[in-house]
Amino acid sequence: MVDINLLRAETVKRGFKDKDVAEKAQKISQQAHAKKLRNVTKFSTDDASSICKFLGITDNGLKAAIFLV
Repeated sequence: MVDINLLRAETVKRGFKDKDVAEKAQKISQQAHAKKLRNVTKFSTDDASSICKFLGITDNGLKAAIFLV
């Protein structure tokens, strides 16, 4: 499970929207990303890595707080 609120907060803090994360970081549709945010489908380790790279999240503690809830 992912801490959606923290992920969204970090996305906004860095000046992006969910759409940017979906299309630019994960290379998926906004609808597919929304399903992941609603826990209908799961974020993969590749998703987590791509999102962190795109958002510039390098702190391992923050990565764990978002993706290892």
